[in-house]
Amino acid sequence: FWIGFSILTSGPVIGVHCNRIGPMQFVARGSIDKEGSIDTKSVKEIDLAYAEVPSDLRPLLQLSNDRGEIIVEAPRCILKTDLRSEPQPDREYGFAGNIAPTHETHFGKRYLGTKVPCYRNLKFVAEEGDYYDFQLPSKHPGDEFFEGTSGSPICDVDGTVVGLVCCRGKLPDTIRGVKISCFRVPIEIESAASPG
Repeated sequence: FWIGFSILTSGPVIGVHCNRIGPMQFVARGSIDKEGSIDTKSVKEIDLAYAEVPSDLRPLLQLSNDRGEIIVEAPRCILKTDLRSEPQPDREYGFAGNIAPTHETHFGKRYLGTKVPCYRNLKFVAEEGDYYDFQLPSKHPGDEFFEGTSGSPICDVDGTVVGLVCCRGKLPDTIRGVKISCFRVPIEIESAASPG
């Protein structure tokens, strides 16, 4: 699932350019009543959305200079999933994402930046409904420190994705992820309904 953002720091348009790929789909969970209709009282939105992308998509990391010229280009890692994986208590997990956004002005130009740390050594500690909680290896630094990591895959060292980061966990010093399995049924339905 991918939506690409390009940060433009100069030229006629300054800001963040979004490369949209298809409509966003929002996931909800609910029940079907005896007549086969959706029980609207049971519907609960799950805190994430996704977009279907072409199978030949090859996402790139592109860094540009102050003139907007691409100076570094590298393929992004594509993690594969069967949308069924569950975390194991004896495995270590991790995630990465853009955090700590900065806005600076130098010589009349505005620059946007982030840090891209990789958080490793997380342990699976709890499951609640559509969510998993993972223990951080140190004290939780505050929600603002993780701003920008929502949707980051939580995976083990083999790249097995078990969830997507969404918020702080219920227990102290934890983060929470939406179970990757929550996306299986809606994606299978959408895939079956898609032409081709």
